Amino acid sequence: MKPQFKYPADITTGAVLAGGKSSRMGRDKGMMKINGMTLMERTYHLLANIFPKVIIISNRAGYDKTGAEVYKDLIPGKGPMGGIYTALGVAESPFVLAVACDMPFVNEELLHHILQYAEPKIDAVVPVHDDTPQPLCAVYQKTCLPKMEQMLRKGNFKLQYLLTILRTCYLTIDSRKKWYSPHLFMNINTMTDYQKALSL
Repeated sequence: MKPQFKYPADITTGAVLAGGKSSRMGRDKGMMKINGMTLMERTYHLLANIFPKVIIISNRAGYDKTGAEVYKDLIPGKGPMGGIYTALGVAESPFVLAVACDMPFVNEELLHHILQYAEPKIDAVVPVHDDTPQPLCAVYQKTCLPKMEQMLRKGNFKLQYLLTILRTCYLTIDSRKKWYSPHLFMNINTMTDYQKALSL
């Protein structure tokens, strides 16, 4: 049986990022299925197994089937940073663990590992895989909001740049972790990606 990790709602909220345009896919990625479950549902249930409070950030219709609260971007058209900004803005907790819905191989152990490093003096806890930060599966604190808003208002919504101006804790994720998989951070952007995910 998998370990069950629970975090009180006043510490952290889980947020499903499902607001992307899916332009390269040509259809709504969040509603595509793997093993009989949509990508959005899988991510929601993954977070709901950890947190008593899970929200969904999406500008699309039909994402309220889980019963979770669904929020549209507070500042539309700003990509994933806009989604994280919205999650932090609407969450009642000081921390938000945000996960993009198109990452079907993220597991509970990884999320628990990331959460262990969340503390008031750190703005963001971001895993690093193959020398690449993974800001779409990370913990953010509300202290990020002023710098995020400043960037968004200026039209700069590059998450990798944001991480350089925040108090960011980087966590290397590799095969030394018992729960590691080389596909942990695979995200689905194209039909080729989707077919590969189905084969895995």
